[in-house]
Amino acid sequence: MNRLILGILLITLISCQKEEHKLIAVNNDEIAEPVYGPLFTATIPTRNPYEIGLKIESTKNDTYFLIVNMKLYDGAYFVSPFSKVNYKGRFKMTINDESQIRLTDELIETPNTTEVYGAYPFVNDPENWVKQNTTYRQPFSLLTEKNFSIKGNIQFTIEPRCTSEFIPFTITSENGKLDIKVDGC
Repeated sequence: MNRLILGILLITLISCQKEEHKLIAVNNDEIAEPVYGPLFTATIPTRNPYEIGLKIESTKNDTYFLIVNMKLYDGAYFVSPFSKVNYKGRFKMTINDESQIRLTDELIETPNTTEVYGAYPFVNDPENWVKQNTTYRQPFSLLTEKNFSIKGNIQFTIEPRCTSEFIPFTITSENGKLDIKVDGC
């Protein structure tokens, strides 16, 4: 009986040899090719699944637009701010201090998302998912002509990575010229 157990143990140890696996280095615009071994595959994304661009646009009637361009890659998506389901991670843009500027109208989404039913099994309400490059335009007006600096942020959950994204930005006015920058970049 002991010989039988010892034999099974020896066969198991021989068949479980350790193999080394290495990932192949590639350019930033590609995804690393997996190296295959017994019961092993791996891919490592080499870029963020989205890009965000911010700018301020002025019109002739003293109305301004805070513009957010969202570019999505590799099947990434997020919940639209117009989704009726109150997801915690849906796209949201906030301004921390509205004493210098006032948001005048609702956010404008281009292209508009459409309601989809049944994307998730436990949600029975219509959902709006952003799955393509989208532009958001937030109209606002200035409440002062003085120089100022205002903080704000954009929050959303990027799927399928399922990470909460927080992008802080600053709107400044110097000598009548408006500018916006992502903080930390």
